[in-house]
Amino acid sequence: MNWPLAQVIELFPGKDGVERVAKLRLSSGEIIRPLQRIYPLELSASDHLIEDHQGTDIAAQNPGPTAADVLEEVKKSRCGRPLIPVKRQNL
Repeated sequence: MNWPLAQVIELFPGKDGVERVAKLRLSSGEIIRPLQRIYPLELSASDHLIEDHQGTDIAAQNPGPTAADVLEEVKKSRCGRPLIPVKRQNL
């Protein structure tokens, strides 16, 4: 069985206001799945924060992606394959 790990990015509510669908970030891209098909991974408190040998927070040392990195990100299909834009002729 294949159980890919993912991080929840966004929750979408249904008509009744209850969250029923989630947008997930996988290593290969992003997908949208119903909450009934998502299984939580149990983490201990020590796994939540990674520290180096000096005791400083590694996440604070590594800044998030810059605007240039976001622009270079390639759009991917649900299967994870990169989407290539259609080349059209100006007729």
